[in-house]
Amino acid sequence: MSYTITIDDKLEQDAQLVLDRIGLDMDALIRMTLKRVVLDEGISFLVGEQKSKKKAMPCEIDRMTKNKAISLFAAKGVNVGKNVTFASKNKMASNYWANPMFEVLTMEWCLILNDWVHRTLFLFRIPLGTVLPTQLVKRRDQQERIDLQICYSDPTFTDNRSKLSFAPFLVEQVSY
Repeated sequence: MSYTITIDDKLEQDAQLVLDRIGLDMDALIRMTLKRVVLDEGISFLVGEQKSKKKAMPCEIDRMTKNKAISLFAAKGVNVGKNVTFASKNKMASNYWANPMFEVLTMEWCLILNDWVHRTLFLFRIPLGTVLPTQLVKRRDQQERIDLQICYSDPTFTDNRSKLSFAPFLVEQVSY
């Protein structure tokens, strides 16, 4: 089923600026919001108490995005390319979590891990053919996606699910 909605131009422009800053597109936002409505069986998450900036976690202040990370690497003269997955350290768990499509393995793949605690970005370049789809674990609910959970503070950058180490693919890191 497809829906068409009308949004005030000013609201759409303002929202797009915020979405660009956090590295999210409108379609993804709508899907995420609808999933949350279903999960919560309501919209209380939209009208609940706002968190105070004083209590905000470091990752919520000056949030790093995929686009900002790519720009930081470009400033160092490192071309990241277009086949990029970006993952930040999970707030509640000691891992980086991402669910890219398996098609990322059909060409050179760049993986950027954002350690917002130490304000460091890690860039991994995975050449075509060095990681096979059979080496990675699929998400149970979305078989076309990789269930990537890389251990935080692990110098081997090992995926908890597949036990694959990404350390051999680390090509650059930058502090911000």
